[in-house]
Amino acid sequence: MENTTVSLSCSAEAPCPKQPPTISWSNIPESAHITTQLQEKPDKTQSVFSHMTFKASYMDHRKNISCTATYPRKTSEDSTVETTVILQVLCKRLDCLLPLT
Repeated sequence: MENTTVSLSCSAEAPCPKQPPTISWSNIPESAHITTQLQEKPDKTQSVFSHMTFKASYMDHRKNISCTATYPRKTSEDSTVETTVILQVLCKRLDCLLPLT
């Protein structure tokens, strides 16, 4: 819903804690706040967790937001994994349903 706080999370296993993956976000809203940290899970393995919060706007409707985990490798190319979500923002006002001119 428009003007509500939205939270998105992304995580990646860290099989080598000395070289954990990096997490990056793309196409993020202007109001986004991102925190990322390496955490140990109950089974003693580690993961990188990234959390993004932002206030939803009708301008974000149908926006694709991607989270990419990049694993460093000893070869010339890093290994990446990406996931994408499409935002569906509902609004109560009639004027936000009209196309922008």
